[in-house]
Amino acid sequence: SSAASDVYKRQENNTIKYITSDIFDDGNFIHAFSTRISGNDKNFALMDKSNPQDIHIKENRQKFCSIFNIDPKSLVIPEQTHSSNIKIIKDNIPQLQNTDGIIITTPGITGMLFFADCTPVILYSKRHKTYALIHAGWKGTAASISAKAVRIMKSELNINPSEIKAAIGACISKCCFEINEDIKEKLNNSLNKDCSQTIFYEKNKKIFADLKAINKLQLEEEGIKDIDIMEYCSVCQNDLFFSYRKENSTAKRHAILAQMK
Repeated sequence: SSAASDVYKRQENNTIKYITSDIFDDGNFIHAFSTRISGNDKNFALMDKSNPQDIHIKENRQKFCSIFNIDPKSLVIPEQTHSSNIKIIKDNIPQLQNTDGIIITTPGITGMLFFADCTPVILYSKRHKTYALIHAGWKGTAASISAKAVRIMKSELNINPSEIKAAIGACISKCCFEINEDIKEKLNNSLNKDCSQTIFYEKNKKIFADLKAINKLQLEEEGIKDIDIMEYCSVCQNDLFFSYRKENSTAKRHAILAQMK
């Protein structure tokens, strides 16, 4: 049974508004979904490709880390490419190419991923002190990246999926994510059984997809039972989150951050 989304808590610290989930229930597991609100400029743009040296980006990362007393040097930040590639990280690797999921087994190593409409997923096993961060856009979702992460945790780290809890963050939601027949078929094929009745909606002859529901079903198919879903839509709540679709392909991103103490 999935937890109600009221376990998400909006918090503010150091002028950064961020959101946490109570589902993980472990003081040694730090996790946060950032919003776009940071200081006066609302600029939580952590991934401006045109200007990677942007002083704001560096400051915002440090500011976000400092809320949780995290050393920015412990950050592992993969180069996201909408792939379904997942890496297990045991040591601090500063640069990972072509990776949209990271599984971290070592305390003190901090994962950070970036989003603007794509689905953020955090997986955590308290017993095994292991967590995963996943960037699931429609391509990653169609390639079952969430399910794949659970399978890797199971096969390579001997983690029983029933010991994993999951939080799915804000993304472009079913109200706003219009797709074509081709993408519909790819997303539908990411699940073992046909769930098209619950993951797609038609309105005025247009098709809309529910990325959160698809990722949730992928996790459930792999045996995860405790799943928390954030209700926010990055398009509807564009004041809280960046939206690639709404903001003309913005390079700005909100983030997820996690670390085990």
